[in-house]
Amino acid sequence: MQKSNKQQLGELARSRRKYLGYHSVKALAESTNVSDRLISDLETGRRTNFSSSTQEILERAYGWKRGSIRVALDDGGTPIVIADPFASGDGPPDIQNPRPSGDLEDEFAAMEAIQSAIERLGAAARVRVLRWALDRCNAETVADSVGDGQSA
Repeated sequence: MQKSNKQQLGELARSRRKYLGYHSVKALAESTNVSDRLISDLETGRRTNFSSSTQEILERAYGWKRGSIRVALDDGGTPIVIADPFASGDGPPDIQNPRPSGDLEDEFAAMEAIQSAIERLGAAARVRVLRWALDRCNAETVADSVGDGQSA
């Protein structure tokens, strides 16, 4: 018996959650400020009538490209990963996550991953993380790229 689109999406979501290191719905919910009910509804295929704003919230939580949930539900497609913390190859080998190719795509994927991670934090943690990141920027490299006419 063939699985329905909602069952297939639920299995993909569950696998993605585990791949991201969240061994329970509750852990992902707490980390992303998404209700565990929404995550559970998606992963069990209990619900398919998510509003576009709810789909966007869920897609951000799973690191999927905007519109992936609708495509998967309508056409049975596979969500496109845009934020893959294991792109270096450190992640589980049983999950396939295609990496975008080209400099702009890589840059965009990095920005999306950073934005997704930052948005999950509370205000104080956000400030600490951003300060930490800025402290680690190589000022000389930034100055060189600005001096070469590239925008930093």
